[in-house]
Amino acid sequence: MINLTTEQKSIIRREENEFPKIFTQYKETQYGILFYNEENKESHDSNHAVLYPERIDNLSVVLRNIASFYKEKAIVPSIYHPFVKGYFEENEKTFTECGFKITHEESHRVSLLSEKSQIVPNEILEIRKLTEWDKRIAEDILIPNNQQYEAPVCEESMKQAGNHVFVGYKNEKAVVYVIFHVSPLGCTRFDFIVTAKDERGKGYARQIMHQVANFCRKENLPLPVTWFANSTSKRLNFEAGFRPTDLWLEGGYAVKE
Repeated sequence: MINLTTEQKSIIRREENEFPKIFTQYKETQYGILFYNEENKESHDSNHAVLYPERIDNLSVVLRNIASFYKEKAIVPSIYHPFVKGYFEENEKTFTECGFKITHEESHRVSLLSEKSQIVPNEILEIRKLTEWDKRIAEDILIPNNQQYEAPVCEESMKQAGNHVFVGYKNEKAVVYVIFHVSPLGCTRFDFIVTAKDERGKGYARQIMHQVANFCRKENLPLPVTWFANSTSKRLNFEAGFRPTDLWLEGGYAVKE
């Protein structure tokens, strides 16, 4: 296990709160950040609130303000976990009284790219690093996956400095892509790795992560980190060189029904 410094942990937590700034609109307040995109309401990352608990004196007032803000935009009010241990549990009564239902999730362990990739490369895919949007990401991967709401997120992200998109093609069909960005805060956050629904189980994610990991190491990108949604992604990223750290990010969210 890798022990991160207090400063590194603070950087990663802050980036986890602020990363949607690169692809969606937002309003900063005394108590947090309100992310919104009235053109892409299906994207959860584009439409949610982030809280700074240390700045909140009256949580009920804050929750009512958040609900009102999103109601005016016809967006479902949603709040991500603020990464303060036990915050949702300790304040669940207040959330409930204000009409928010909390969904508790397991915490995620952050992993750091710190070793060489163990994946054996092959030539099945043509892997390209893009400099501009390729609509095949949407047409071949996201729309068939019923994830069309991620297309504008990816497209907008590519316009921002420090963002990187790698796509794997098979016979000119996009079958897998990875998007990550270098934050001004001093870390590299992996945002998505997505495989086309009808191309899963063929090792394409492993192949593209091998090339991406080598790119990060060659370019000496700062503090490349990720966390895993499932055991499959955990296994393939371990093979690519990611190793677990002592940082856990609390999971869960609250939605006003």
